[in-house]
Amino acid sequence: MIAALMLAAPGLWLCVAAYDNWRAPALNRDLLRQVVRLELMERDYPDAFALVAHRRLDNPRLIAALFALIRWAETLCAALMLIAAGMLALDPDALWLAQIAAAGFALLWAGFIIGGSWFCYWYCHPFAQINHFLLMLWGLLVLGLLSL
Repeated sequence: MIAALMLAAPGLWLCVAAYDNWRAPALNRDLLRQVVRLELMERDYPDAFALVAHRRLDNPRLIAALFALIRWAETLCAALMLIAAGMLALDPDALWLAQIAAAGFALLWAGFIIGGSWFCYWYCHPFAQINHFLLMLWGLLVLGLLSL
């Protein structure tokens, strides 16, 4: 039961995050747009921006598609985590699914770290980067506990 609760906790957190992305998409969509367009970097660090300006994404449709992909990935990962936690609470043989769900959570945030690094988000969005690292570590910790 403890293992199921350890998986359910980040799953519930991700449910809240995904819910906000559906209920109030402008919150994170606008931040994503700001990051991939390198807006703050261009304004605050023009010399550094000049070195990576070719990475900028300006296409609104591409940015919208990227946000949709993120929103669906978060939603599916959250659902998988809660389903796996419920199954694990009922049957210890569901451990494999719980491990996949925890790995999915960690990999989701690893994707944000990798993507954010491409867009140099540590320049102007360091708290987002720290948040993504902490969330990835939370997922890895749960995965580690499930693998004992």
